[in-house]
Amino acid sequence: MSVVPAPDVDASTVTTWIDFMHTNGVRHVLCLLTKEELGFYSTPLLDRYATKFGAANVTHVDVARSWQLSTLLQSLTRAVALHEKIVVHCSTGQSRTANVLALWLHRHNALGIAEAVNEVTEYALEARTTRKPRVADVVQMLMGEQPSASLPPPPTSARPLSSRVLSGRLATGAPDTVDICFIQMGGAIDRRTVVSQRFSEHTRNEIGDSCVREHLAASAFAVGHEFVSVCKREGADVTLDDRKKLLTALFQTSAPRIVVTHSLETLLETAQFVALKLPTLGKVVVFTGARLPAIENSSDAAFHVGFAAGACGQLRPGVYVAAHGRVIPATACLRNERSGLFEELKHST
Repeated sequence: MSVVPAPDVDASTVTTWIDFMHTNGVRHVLCLLTKEELGFYSTPLLDRYATKFGAANVTHVDVARSWQLSTLLQSLTRAVALHEKIVVHCSTGQSRTANVLALWLHRHNALGIAEAVNEVTEYALEARTTRKPRVADVVQMLMGEQPSASLPPPPTSARPLSSRVLSGRLATGAPDTVDICFIQMGGAIDRRTVVSQRFSEHTRNEIGDSCVREHLAASAFAVGHEFVSVCKREGADVTLDDRKKLLTALFQTSAPRIVVTHSLETLLETAQFVALKLPTLGKVVVFTGARLPAIENSSDAAFHVGFAAGACGQLRPGVYVAAHGRVIPATACLRNERSGLFEELKHST
C-alpha cells in the first residue's frame, strides 16, 4: 500500500496569493510549474487562476517537458501590449522566473543575453530579492535543446560591463552602440597560403583571421560594429557543433543585424539550419562568402561583404543568403550545382 503525501499548499493560502495579486493590479499569470509541482496544491492551481483572471489570461508552460517558447513569449507580449501586469510563477523565482525575465529583456529590448542577465541580477539586488539567471540557461530556452554545459562562453563583446548603463538605455530607449555584428565561420574568403621552408619549400592552405576587419577599415565604415569568430573551417569541415556555436553567437550579440562569412560550399546548409532553429530570433542574419580568397586582387570578397552589410539595413528580420548580386531568403534558396550560383526556388502555380 502506498502513502499519498498531503499537499504542501492549502486552498486558503492560494486564495490569499490570488487576492493580493488582483488587488495590486495583476491581470495575467504565466505559470512555469511542472506537473509534479502543481500536485503540491490542495486545489487545482491553474483552475483557481483561471477563475480569477480568466482562462485567456493564464498560460502554463511546463519547463520539464516539451519547450514552448512561442507560447511563453505570446503570454508576455499580450500583457505588455495591453499595459497590464503579469506574474511569472515558478517555485522560488530564483532560476526559472529569472531566466524568463532575462529572455524577455533580450527579445523585447534588443539586449545581448549577457547584458539582460546582468540587468535582472542587478535589479533584484536593488529590490532586495534574489534572482539567479544564467546566460547558458537563457540560450537553452531559446534553442529548446542543447545542455547548458556544452555551450561556449560568451564572446568578449557580449559580456556585461555596467548594468546601470543598461538600465539607462532601457529607460530612454537609446539604441545599442553595436548596430551590426560580423561573424566568421571560415571558407575561401579567409583562406591564405602559408609557405614553409624548414627543410624544403612547400605550401599549404589555412583559414586565417577574418578579412572583414580590413575591408571595413579601408572603407571608413562608420556604423557601430563588432567581430566574432566562431570557427575557421573549410566548408566540408563545418560540424553540427560549429553550427550550434553559431546559434549561441547569434543569441549573445546585441546587434540587430548580423553578417556571417562562410564557405560557399556549405553556406546554404548552415543558413537553413539557423532558419530552422531560430524562426523567432527577431534579427536580420545575412550569410555571404567569396569564391576567391580576399588576399587575391581579383577576389569577390570585398564586394560580397559590402553587399551583405548594405542589404542588412533593408531587410525584415529573418535569415538570408547574399551572393552574386542577389539576396534570397534561406528557406527559399538553392544552389545550382552546375554554376555554383545561389538561386531562388520557383514555386509552381
